[in-house]
Order: sequence, then C-alpha cells, then structure tokens
Amino acid sequence: MKVVVEPYNPAWATQFQELKSELEQILSGVTYISIEHVGSTSVPGLAAKPTIDISVISERQDIPAAIESLTTKGGYVYMGKMGIPDRHAFRKPGVAPTRNLYVSVKGCQSIRNQLGVRDLCRSDPAVRYAYERKKLELSRQEWRNVDEYCEAKNDIIAWMLKKAGMGEEEREEIRQLNKVNETKAGGTIASLKVLRDPFGTRLAHGSIPSPMCAMARMGEEARDRNKCLDVATTWWPDTLVNIVLCIPDPIFPNDSPVALLFLWERTRSNSGMRLLASRDE
Repeated sequence: MKVVVEPYNPAWATQFQELKSELEQILSGVTYISIEHVGSTSVPGLAAKPTIDISVISERQDIPAAIESLTTKGGYVYMGKMGIPDRHAFRKPGVAPTRNLYVSVKGCQSIRNQLGVRDLCRSDPAVRYAYERKKLELSRQEWRNVDEYCEAKNDIIAWMLKKAGMGEEEREEIRQLNKVNETKAGGTIASLKVLRDPFGTRLAHGSIPSPMCAMARMGEEARDRNKCLDVATTWWPDTLVNIVLCIPDPIFPNDSPVALLFLWERTRSNSGMRLLASRDE
C-alpha cells in the first residue's frame, strides 16, 4: 500500500474547529484541560495525510469520565492505549472528516511528543520543510500498513524532538514505541480461524448491532473482573484487531496464559462490526 500525503489544505483547520465544537458538546459536564489539534494537519503549510488528529488533555482522574462520554454520547469506539502509555485512543469509522481522537494525561510523554513536534514545525520553516520532504519521499514507497510508514519516520521525529528539547532517553523510548511488531504488521493473518472469545464460548460469524466494538468492550469487562491482563487494539484498513491477553483462571482453568487475536471488519452499512477470525497466539 501507499500512504496518501496531500499538500497542505486550509480546510483542515476549519475541520478541526468543527470537530472541537462537537467534542465540547459531547464532553459537556466532563472536566478536561484543552482540546488540541495535533499531527501534521495542525501545521499550516505542511503536507499531511488527510486525517485530523485531536488530543483532549485531561488530568488522570478525569480520564474515565471522558471515555464514558465519548463512547456513550459521541459514538466513538474506545481502542485502549494501543501500546502508548497514558494515551487513550478512539476511532469513529465511516464518518467524515477522517479523524484520530486521543485523550491524553496532562504532561505525558505522548502529548509532549505531539505538541513538541507541532510547535516546532509551526515556528521553524526549515524543520517544516525537512519533515515535509521526508514524508513525501516515504509516500512514494510501498508499505505493508500505515504503522510501518510511521516507523520509517522515526529518525526525523527523533531529530525534531531533540530540537524541541526532549532528552535522549525519552527520544529512544518513543522510537521503541513506534516500532512495528509482526502481529501489527499482519504476519499471522493467513492462518487465522475462529476459536473462542475471552469467556470461552465459540464466536460465530454475523453482524454485531452496536458500532461500539463488542470485542474491546468484552475485553475491558474481563479485565475489570481480573480475568484479563490486557487489551491491545490496532487498525488495518477497515479492520479492527483486538489482542486480548487472558489469565487461565477462571476463564481457562486448565490452560496457561494465552493471547487471543480477534479480527473485525466494518459491515457495509457501517452500523456494526463483523467477526472475521480469531486464533490463539
């Protein structure tokens, strides 16, 4: 696949303001610090993927209320942290403009990364030009998925974060977080088959009535009851991937800890998710 990188579009700033107003209504009654336009579309003059990246910055204790409002009132799908500490990710498939929404803990590494790169690119034309040139170069190559493309930007991101004042240790941590593992890259898709869900019951193909991503919800409920160690999620095009790491008791009393991989795809009407496959990892 090729990653689409478009010349800067002034409409992106307008789209962010519209989405910000929508989020302010969804989050009415929820305490948060600010709603920030981040990512390349937030930098005037910078070529970017045409996806609006938004981060709601919040104190840690206010995160659960924000998640609840975004999922119940806003129709967003909660994706978990996706391997990034203190950054909670949300998706809303099938709507325009395309957006990535995050709720970030105030002062966390992720938001300092996002704001550092944004503010540097806004203030330094030479940095902005170098970043754009690299993005356009990478957009001409073939990638297995967008995560692989993002990993290829590691060096220039580290260079920008250094210029923004971030220390070497933190820059290396960000580099490691941005690395693609084989599961995210799709190396196991060919052999997938339906096996079981975290509660031990066989899952059949069919439509799920809610777009809330039933698997992520089930995983969170299992973790709340100490039946699940972690839930990780990522997206292939039109496909949601859930990796659920379960402990053996009480779900699988006779088993060792097991990671379960589930694939979902949007239904044609975008009204729900359909199970594609699952397997033990």
